[in-house]
Amino acid sequence: MLKPITGDVVYASCFGKCFDNAQCISGTIDGEISNDLFELIGNPSMNGSVVLNFSKESNHNKIITLINGTGGQLTSTKISGVSSFQMDTYQLNAGIYYIMVKSDDKVQTRKFVKL
Repeated sequence: MLKPITGDVVYASCFGKCFDNAQCISGTIDGEISNDLFELIGNPSMNGSVVLNFSKESNHNKIITLINGTGGQLTSTKISGVSSFQMDTYQLNAGIYYIMVKSDDKVQTRKFVKL
């Protein structure tokens, strides 16, 4: 069970691992921890969207998962062959969210704030 998020500590949802808030990366038992799959533009989200820019090395199939602050999965989207992806955040309440990207055997999670 996930503990509440407090202070500068981020609990990577579903993985039971804890990392420094500065990078917010996570991985699975079978996946390689990565912090170079994507960069997040528009954080905090004030205009209703965030943009994920993917590295050239991660031009494979990807699964993008939106996770709420308590670790619950909100949406999951499969994409392929794109260098960026715009995620709509209009429907989200103000708060802390996480975007997790899985590509091949790599996983990266980044925190973003919806204002």
